[in-house]
Amino acid sequence: MSNTAISKEQETPERRKSAATPPSRQAKAQVLLVTQDDSLWPQVGGSLSVSVNLKQVDGVDELLATVPASQSAIVLWDARGVEAPAAALSKLQLHSSHFAVVVLDDAAAGATWQPMTVRGQIVAFVPMPLDAQRLNQAIEAAGTEVGVRGALLGEPPVAQPATEPAKKKTTTIVAGIAALVLAGAAVAYFALREPGPEPATKAAKAVGASAAKAPVPTSSHAAATTVAESPAGSQATASASDEKIYQLLESAQQAMRDRHYIDPAAGSALKYYHDALLFDPNNDEAHQGMQRLAEVLFSRVQSALDERKFDIALQSLETARSISPNDSRLAALDARVASMRAELGTGQIQAAINAQAYDRAEQLLDEAVRAKTLSDAKAAQLRDDLNRRRKESDIDGLERLIDTRLQQDHLLEPHNDNASYYLDEARRAGASAAALAPRTAELARRLHLRDTATAVAAATPVPSKPAQPTLADLVTTRLSQGKVSDPDGDSALYYVNQMSATDPTNGHLAQLSREVQLQLIARATAALDASETDTAKNLVRMATGLGASAELASVTDRLNKQMRVREAAEPTPNVDAQSLVAVHPLKPEYPSDALQSGIEGWVDLAFTVTPEGKVINVVVVGSTPDNVFDRAARDAMARTRYKPVIQNGRPITVNSKLRVGFKLAAK
Repeated sequence: MSNTAISKEQETPERRKSAATPPSRQAKAQVLLVTQDDSLWPQVGGSLSVSVNLKQVDGVDELLATVPASQSAIVLWDARGVEAPAAALSKLQLHSSHFAVVVLDDAAAGATWQPMTVRGQIVAFVPMPLDAQRLNQAIEAAGTEVGVRGALLGEPPVAQPATEPAKKKTTTIVAGIAALVLAGAAVAYFALREPGPEPATKAAKAVGASAAKAPVPTSSHAAATTVAESPAGSQATASASDEKIYQLLESAQQAMRDRHYIDPAAGSALKYYHDALLFDPNNDEAHQGMQRLAEVLFSRVQSALDERKFDIALQSLETARSISPNDSRLAALDARVASMRAELGTGQIQAAINAQAYDRAEQLLDEAVRAKTLSDAKAAQLRDDLNRRRKESDIDGLERLIDTRLQQDHLLEPHNDNASYYLDEARRAGASAAALAPRTAELARRLHLRDTATAVAAATPVPSKPAQPTLADLVTTRLSQGKVSDPDGDSALYYVNQMSATDPTNGHLAQLSREVQLQLIARATAALDASETDTAKNLVRMATGLGASAELASVTDRLNKQMRVREAAEPTPNVDAQSLVAVHPLKPEYPSDALQSGIEGWVDLAFTVTPEGKVINVVVVGSTPDNVFDRAARDAMARTRYKPVIQNGRPITVNSKLRVGFKLAAK
């Protein structure tokens, strides 16, 4: 693990976090699990009956480097195998008086930690393997101590873990606990500090720094929206988005605790983490959660295969692969599955389809067809199911993106990542008019409200007009303005496509579609006259979406001729394979005969990458030994996909060469 430490909210000063975080988000106790054992996080999460905000860091040093001294937290420290644990505990306590430490260690270490519990240096010791009841009691006790320390040091108290209502405590009891906390801190400092000539004032300075109140900066969470609105509106939109992300992450954590990892589809941890990433693709907490989920799924694969529960094993494997496609464990698991293929039948292909790993399913299906392990009828049935599910998944994903961007008020911007853009993409993908109609209406309503707000802000009277002009009016107006296809969400083409999706029986639709298409064809013809082939190609593509016509056929024929002439005049460039960016990396399978015989070798390949990133024309130009690894290397390269190579603003075809090595794992 390298990026499992702290989410963005933890990297900001605590006062800033408090100002920007919704009240509901502040209601959870913060528990920092300090461990390098990735399997411990789901164990802890699944054992907790209290409601906390659980996050993981890799070690004490990483915690000290990333968590401010003023931040209150319950530190759940996995001390197994830690060298010099007393010194590490001293570092924790010197860094912050706001930490309440619960130690996890082997049961045999209980005698070591018992005196420290008595002296108040740690709150509790919980032996491993975990006992859920003892863990929850320790967390609850630590939550109480964190609250007392916060009150004593003048900081807002961190919420207790949410269990049954806490009993009221008198001022005398609080004062007594506070005195014990200070005494424990003093004992910890003098008993555990590392030897050296440091002056005794260092501890006092640390406590003083912890208690100092930081200034409250302006929240950055509402910094920028991409539509014209008032600052208050921007902050409200960002705040609502933050709250939605928080709710999704809370639901994901609860699903993890309930062991709803990938099922049911609508209420699984996988679904909630995916939805959180739709709102914020860079959210550290969601990415961290996905990695924890992958760890759980890899463990499930092993146990399910051992128990011959193939459906669970394959579904977990393909979902884990979609989360962490480069994980080193995949090769061994794939090899194990391959050895059981006769028992699995079509289960592996179906599992990949169910996990929405459609490229993987297509690869497995192609391999089965080549190996003739499937009948033609069964292969056709699986391919039909794959294509149908892929289309449904694409449409569902686009519809969710539309809804998310509408919630974020990203109506027309940023470019290619807004509600209007995804509406067009969904329509092209084949989404039903019934599904798109309410979303189109909501977009139109929001655009009208935004235009009205902009006019008011500019102190200009809003023109007296209907709440929303008809789509036919909008098409006619944009044509008169010369806005045939630009801008993306406010052009004649855009509105005629909206008419086609939402009102296909409109009596004006055929004539307006014809007028828009003729304008597109005229512009494509002008682009061809100017040898602007790429511009013409894009215009012809848009015109094709409006139906067939004689004019369109003529300009398409001319475009194809011009493209062939250009391709013949432009030699295909050669590029270094290291400069290519793999979307689906090269994953050759070690031939079983070579593996059993202990043979190693390499294969030199020449190949072509198309403007779509596909690999074609794979040729073996050299290999050692001859014909041992050739087919495995060639097949793997044919399955590889790259990001298109861009030249002068357009994707191009390139040639490249690559050596594929086959080496046995070191024993």
